[in-house]
Amino acid sequence: MADAATTAIPEVLVITPKPPKPDALRVPNTMVDGDGQYERIMFLKELCAPLLGTATVKIANQVVFYFVYPPGPDLHLQFQALGTRHGQSRYRWELQPSGIDFGYFVEGGSDASA
Repeated sequence: MADAATTAIPEVLVITPKPPKPDALRVPNTMVDGDGQYERIMFLKELCAPLLGTATVKIANQVVFYFVYPPGPDLHLQFQALGTRHGQSRYRWELQPSGIDFGYFVEGGSDASA
């Protein structure tokens, strides 16, 4: 079992995003290293915080991928039930060579009340 403090990001996953920085990430579960939940969370924080340009991140396990986004309002993957855009994605997703999806807000996507 790897110690979370010594868990290193594999060199193939060291990614430098080109501007603009993504607003959120979808990281496939198969890319996340660690024996337990704590190790996986630490791995995701170390990998994703620099990509999002933040010191820390929020992480939501979505079964087949982790939805990772910066601290702030809880922004769901889709617009909420009470609007005309119910069920539509808040993000435009771009698959990167690493296998991680970079998400960029669509118009109105950053509005937590939407």
